[in-house]
Amino acid sequence: MVGGDVVSSKGSSSYTIGQTVYIVNESSSYSISQGVQQPIVLLIVEEATEIKLNCEVYPNPTNNEANISHTIPNNEVLSYKLYDIKGSFVKSGRLENSNTKIDIQSLKSGTYLLNLISEGKPTKTCKIIKGN
Repeated sequence: MVGGDVVSSKGSSSYTIGQTVYIVNESSSYSISQGVQQPIVLLIVEEATEIKLNCEVYPNPTNNEANISHTIPNNEVLSYKLYDIKGSFVKSGRLENSNTKIDIQSLKSGTYLLNLISEGKPTKTCKIIKGN
């Protein structure tokens, strides 16, 4: 059997040549195809439990900017990372005070995940919906 990977700026693909038979095992809760390459995409969002952080995003949905209002017990400065729904990094910055505006006017319409970060660890995830 021969195979390989093809990679370009537009994407990637894995292939095999010579695979003539494969077996499928199915039940009501799963399906396994032996011998067939199946891509898996995982998006894992963790939220730390030791830091008590309240966060509100408004207006939501929004078109131009999202207001981030937060309270954290020791008034430390938070940073943020914004990801699209596929998990691709979009932008980052700092939340200098308890009410900060994030400019999202240049972003495409869709759903975004805002990770608030305290002491280098993600502490809270908020959803932002960008309209037209």
